[in-house]
Amino acid sequence: MDISTFNSYIKQPANLLQDADISLIKEISKEYPFFHSAHLIHAIAKNQTEGIFRQNDLKTAAIYSTNRIKLYNYLNNEKAIPIEKISDQKKDDRVNTVTIEKKEQNRKLIDKFIELNPSIKRPKAEFYSSTKMASRSIDEDPNNDFVTETLAEIHVKQNNYLKAIKIYKKLSLLNPEKSNYFAELIKNLKEKINE
Repeated sequence: MDISTFNSYIKQPANLLQDADISLIKEISKEYPFFHSAHLIHAIAKNQTEGIFRQNDLKTAAIYSTNRIKLYNYLNNEKAIPIEKISDQKKDDRVNTVTIEKKEQNRKLIDKFIELNPSIKRPKAEFYSSTKMASRSIDEDPNNDFVTETLAEIHVKQNNYLKAIKIYKKLSLLNPEKSNYFAELIKNLKEKINE
């Protein structure tokens, strides 16, 4: 089968009525399995000769088809409308309306911004004071959950017994298996405070 004959079958599938041509197209589709037009023409030819589509031929044509809408149009003898043109026109209409709406919203937003004339007020930075920083470092944060035995020992060495007692109490709650040990340490610190 030459190219011009095959092209005429693609343009006018109704011309394909001879069994010899159908078998040639079947051979072409076997030789070039990804040539979707050959599968399509073969399915149309089977439909014309046998009157109904065979499921296998239709499934094969659908699998290899690049555009199933065109396949549907060919199989139902409908005039093939270029789908790309229709979808492009709908896209253009939607894009135009969306872009117009977005431009209008942006224009309104800019106008409102200009009308309000907002300004950014920065808080004045506090001058660094070493005495304030020192007092902050001494102050304990009541929500601070960072407690260790080492920190408590440091407070004991600095004679901050009340802080050490608070830390030992937290540690006894966190480590109930060592609560007797911490209770003894707390008792010793309270004795030191009473001296």
